[in-house]
Amino acid sequence: MALVLAAVLVGLGAALLAGVAVAPRGESRGLARSLELARGGPGVLEPGDPADRPAAERLWRPLLTAAGALGARISPAGTPERMRRRIELLGNVSGLTVHTALAAKGAATLVLGGLGLLFWWHTRSALGALTFGLLAALGYCLVDLLIHNAGQHRQEAIRRAAPDTIDMMTVCVEAGLGLDAALQQVCTNTTGALSEELARVLREMHLGRGRTDALADLGARCDVTEVRTLVAAVVQADRLGVPIAGVLREQAAELRVRRRQRAEEKAQKVPVKILMPVLFCIFPVFFIIVIGPGVIRIAGVFGG
Repeated sequence: MALVLAAVLVGLGAALLAGVAVAPRGESRGLARSLELARGGPGVLEPGDPADRPAAERLWRPLLTAAGALGARISPAGTPERMRRRIELLGNVSGLTVHTALAAKGAATLVLGGLGLLFWWHTRSALGALTFGLLAALGYCLVDLLIHNAGQHRQEAIRRAAPDTIDMMTVCVEAGLGLDAALQQVCTNTTGALSEELARVLREMHLGRGRTDALADLGARCDVTEVRTLVAAVVQADRLGVPIAGVLREQAAELRVRRRQRAEEKAQKVPVKILMPVLFCIFPVFFIIVIGPGVIRIAGVFGG
């Protein structure tokens, strides 16, 4: 019975993961729909006959709903809010939603938990039970770890690109362009996570949103101190009527100093990081090469 249950769990979890992968994106509303249309996306489809909907939506939507309900049920209170924040840090470039992430969380728990149950059924030992618990816990945490790791990589990419981006904005503004035109030049001539975020700010402003609100949302989406400081300075200068060129020049100089300090900090951490590999990987091999032949000769002499 347990073997059949494990096989059913693995199959159901695999089907749910496939449903999460091929399921269409959720409907957009309000500003999100306008942004999707501005990007050239499909926008919102009018509801019609269910038979006219794509096969992926008709086949996988119930499974996706069930997996999302399972992920929400096994997660503690406050998980959707934390996952929404992590998705914001990820940039949501692939249309990932909280419901899809919870569905993937529930499906991964079923798959790895089912594999652990199969292993326990095969061994019938304490090791099998421990493996079952570890695999189920890994499936529960896997989606969170992947989203968190991807978000951290994206924020680090934004941090690395910030000094050069601000330098380009400073050059454009000092050449006579306005802030909006400088942002457009940066988005046109650069690529990366920060360029995508600035392009989103421009799209929001083109759709009628205020510059202050769009920049404030940029600072909220980015967990990068440099970007938040820049946004606060630009917003304050815009409100007080201070020339933007001077503000950008000071921010660019400060970001270059911070980049140099981070490089020096990482260089100072190198000796500590290489200590353990040297002790456990290089020294044993060195001792074997140097002392090994002598030990062999001594053993041969005393053995003879």
